[in-house]
Amino acid sequence: MAMDSIHVATAIHMGCAEFITTDGKIYKNRDKFAHSKMTIIQASETKLLPDNYKHYEFADGAFGKQP
Repeated sequence: MAMDSIHVATAIHMGCAEFITTDGKIYKNRDKFAHSKMTIIQASETKLLPDNYKHYEFADGAFGKQP
């Protein structure tokens, strides 16, 4: 999770509101980043992306699975 943590830390540093991930480790450990103003989410949970960007490949966290 070291490289993944760098991505999360960079997003926090840049002031991102959301960090969209399909990585189960990051998502399960999102509470560890609660001190930041950023929310770690799956694509289906975003409040910032338009619906046409919430593709099934990203929405359920498993690439290639069709709805």
